[in-house]
Amino acid sequence: MTTNQCDKIKKEKFVQKGIEVYQFPGRKISAKNILQVLKDKEVSSIFVEGGSEALGTFVDEKLVDRVFVFQAPIIVGGVSSIGAVGGRGVKFIKEALQFKKPKIILFGDNIMISTTVK
Repeated sequence: MTTNQCDKIKKEKFVQKGIEVYQFPGRKISAKNILQVLKDKEVSSIFVEGGSEALGTFVDEKLVDRVFVFQAPIIVGGVSSIGAVGGRGVKFIKEALQFKKPKIILFGDNIMISTTVK
């Protein structure tokens, strides 16, 4: 899935390989539009592994029902660092995405939190 501003040559390479390419108008694709296309294709579950902006879009649109958070044993901070989840965010803590019965699993020195959303 891409916008109508995508690289036409790259798009054509996918099409030539038999891959369906869905184009949407504008500079950004709504998560709801993505899910509608997938629903029409009878896809009932997806795993969104993306950057800050992609994850933030799904959180902002309240389209998240399960979360997997992975934490490596490092801290990358900095004033100009990109957060793990972008988007608009919330004004008040009570509006934040809340976890229900999180499970913590260790993979060596890495941590995974697996949870559903309230």
